Amino acid sequence: FFFHLFRIRLGFVHGVFLLHLFWFRALGMTIAQTVNSCEITFIHLPHTSENDVAYVPNYVSNDEETYLLNAIADQPASRWNQMETSTRRIQVWGGNVDAKLKAVIGGVQPLPPFLAKTAEQVGATCCSQVATEFWGKKMQKPNHVLVNEYTTGQGVMPHEDGPCYQPGVAILSLQSPAVITFTSKLGDDCTQNPPLHVALMPRSLLIFRGKAYTDYLHGIDDVEAHVVASDALLNGTDEEVKGALAKREDGHLELKRTNTRYSLTFRAVRGAMAWASLRK
Repeated sequence: FFFHLFRIRLGFVHGVFLLHLFWFRALGMTIAQTVNSCEITFIHLPHTSENDVAYVPNYVSNDEETYLLNAIADQPASRWNQMETSTRRIQVWGGNVDAKLKAVIGGVQPLPPFLAKTAEQVGATCCSQVATEFWGKKMQKPNHVLVNEYTTGQGVMPHEDGPCYQPGVAILSLQSPAVITFTSKLGDDCTQNPPLHVALMPRSLLIFRGKAYTDYLHGIDDVEAHVVASDALLNGTDEEVKGALAKREDGHLELKRTNTRYSLTFRAVRGAMAWASLRK
């Protein structure tokens, strides 16, 4: 009896989701789902599947954020790598990826405990399970992590992560907000394909996959305050995002970066290991 009741309830929830998804597809914007107290906002980029991008606010708690920041700070100076094209620093965990060989030099290395725990969380929490369920396919378990340090005003040029990884990435933001910009690779016409933005609040998780990964560049401007058009900020209705925005006289929205930002970028290297399913 309980099993059939569960199936009926699950079918009802799925039907409601598909009804909302119809409106979401028609609007080409965002849809928010709240499941098990976890709010997931699906974000639609043009020419992608409507659920290729998901934003999860407050993915980790304040205590978890503090734990991660302390663990990052406790790493020896030798663990930091200086970027060749900027003054930005990164930590590479899981092994060094060779873009030409499309493999990890020396094989995949185990993640340290503080990252392994978070990688498992990215792969197995209810939020990720719901997101992957609606995507219609299972993401691969992350086995590679970049810890990126962005001092106030630092960004990263528009880029793609490339074919060395499974076509999906999860970005956990810590300590300071920022705005990530998605730029279509389909053409140079900024009128038809204008850049689109997602605000990344501290402790939030951004997941993007599929054509959002392969057909778009993503980057963060080198600014201390991001200024974007209101209709180009795809998660501007999120309550936490709205609280951090200031409206300028010209009608644009401004988001100030308040501190050094750290981001944890979780990916899965292609062919590096037999990845376990997110949902066992």
